[in-house]
Amino acid sequence: MKHSFKLAVLLALMSTTLLAQAESRLDVATKRFEQLFNDAQTEQEQVALINEMNQIVFNIQQAALQRLRLSEKEQEKFVQELEEINKLYGDSQIRQSCLAMIKLQMRNVDVPNTPSAIALFEFLEAQAEEGCVDYAIQRKIVTMLRYPNDYPVGKTLTLPSQKDFAFLKSATRKDNQIIWQFNDFIPELSGLTLITNFQIEQIYGENKVTYLPTENKHNKHFPKKWLPY
Repeated sequence: MKHSFKLAVLLALMSTTLLAQAESRLDVATKRFEQLFNDAQTEQEQVALINEMNQIVFNIQQAALQRLRLSEKEQEKFVQELEEINKLYGDSQIRQSCLAMIKLQMRNVDVPNTPSAIALFEFLEAQAEEGCVDYAIQRKIVTMLRYPNDYPVGKTLTLPSQKDFAFLKSATRKDNQIIWQFNDFIPELSGLTLITNFQIEQIYGENKVTYLPTENKHNKHFPKKWLPY
């Protein structure tokens, strides 16, 4: 029974589209959350946890709907708060910015004052934070990879530098590969290297750089979740 219960929980969580790779804060929240399941001994306790989990997810959805119904003045205030967060953390402190935005968006979520409800909420909050970080980094990587196509593509490629992307240490071409090295501007990218295979194709009469799947051995330390292909 406990195995089927855990499976039901995982499937329900996946439906929230918030699942992400476990890292520091998420890892702590995950272990705490899993301990609740391990402590549930009876079917009644398990059903109670499932119901509580569903209620928290529902409350998060309701809070999101409420934001859509804000008055114009309230919406302006909410947007202003988001802008203040962006201004405070800038482009480098992505994780701090994401956490602050998630907390802002979830501040009106009704969470029962029980250990299990609090643990579940913190778990979902941590997952949302991780998803936000991954999306923000992937968006920056996508913009970086598109850079050569902003210029004429021929025998030579125009590659970006740190002045174009503050998080980029260098970009160099070696045959049909571009080697991207990252500095410590964004802590999550610090010291990482991305090697991309590419080819030049004619698209609508213009030469364009298109990227090919890269073997894992070249990018074993670079998270695949940040790549657009």
